[in-house]
Amino acid sequence: MSNETIKKFNIVIKLRGDNVYDLYIDGKWIASRGGYDGILSELQTEIKNSLIGD
Repeated sequence: MSNETIKKFNIVIKLRGDNVYDLYIDGKWIASRGGYDGILSELQTEIKNSLIGD
């Protein structure tokens, strides 16, 4: 068996209003950003921080 850690996230991105996206991870609101690229960048940051924090 390897020493590998596997993390699973329940990720929801909702379009709210005119080009505003809400990011939820595991049912918890994380951020709102304008534009799809902005919310994907926030998602990348949140996942990276989660992995580094362990």
